[in-house]
Amino acid sequence: AVPLLMWLWQKRHWGKVFVIILAIFGSLSSMVDIAVRFLGIQNSSYGYADADSNKVRVGEWVKQNTPANALFLTAPNIDPPPLFLAGRPVYLGYEGWLWTWSLDYQKNRSVMHEILQGDMGLACQEKIGYILIDDDLRRQFSSMDEGQVLSQGDIVYQNNRTYVIKTPCQ
Repeated sequence: AVPLLMWLWQKRHWGKVFVIILAIFGSLSSMVDIAVRFLGIQNSSYGYADADSNKVRVGEWVKQNTPANALFLTAPNIDPPPLFLAGRPVYLGYEGWLWTWSLDYQKNRSVMHEILQGDMGLACQEKIGYILIDDDLRRQFSSMDEGQVLSQGDIVYQNNRTYVIKTPCQ
């Protein structure tokens, strides 16, 4: 990047302006990152799961209390705790990556909507062993019928507003 910036700087007026704009925006993004960390802003949907103590606790519980091949239904984040912190497979991963691999993930997303409305038969059909209900899932699937899901499975882990539900399939 440095040779490119030096080349641009040597160009006429527009090159210097472009390099200065890049430097300003680069500095602003760094300042936002530092401010979030310095101010200790919580629940900002910022950072990875290993920076959130609640998610670390869930990941540790999953690692110690579920089979290594247990399939989890979670929010389709980059770093769902069962996958990122415990090495368990998830039903629907981060859609941005699935899209770049040209995978058809829309079926799984539709199935997730039905399961999160309380269709545990469909969860069994898809071989989902556990459902992680947390704020990420609530945010991404706001139409979820949480009471229905909680009532149809066994709550095997609870911490504040985070639940791990064992589906009735096993």
